[in-house]
Amino acid sequence: MLFIKARRNSLLAFDYTVSLSAAESSDYYGAAELITLMKAKRPDESFRFSVEDGKIESFLAERGLRLVKHYDPAQIMNTFLLAEDGKPIGRPNGLFRLTVAAPSPSS
Repeated sequence: MLFIKARRNSLLAFDYTVSLSAAESSDYYGAAELITLMKAKRPDESFRFSVEDGKIESFLAERGLRLVKHYDPAQIMNTFLLAEDGKPIGRPNGLFRLTVAAPSPSS
């Protein structure tokens, strides 16, 4: 991720993938299939960066940012992928996370 200099009251929203090895891919819904598809169909397109699962706060802090909101796959589904009747309309890939961050007060 590139260094970002942001104003104090700015927000930065981004998605990222969790870091994992091929051996761990079966631990995350859809991960093995996505990795296989990316290698076969998009060999020159890799993920820009990944973050170890559960380490987003330290990742952001190292870059002068603080966590405002974080969505794991279950939260993504329950926040963004529900039909009017409250039932899920899809299931997100287990690798992806959504994050909202802001500059740390000390930045």
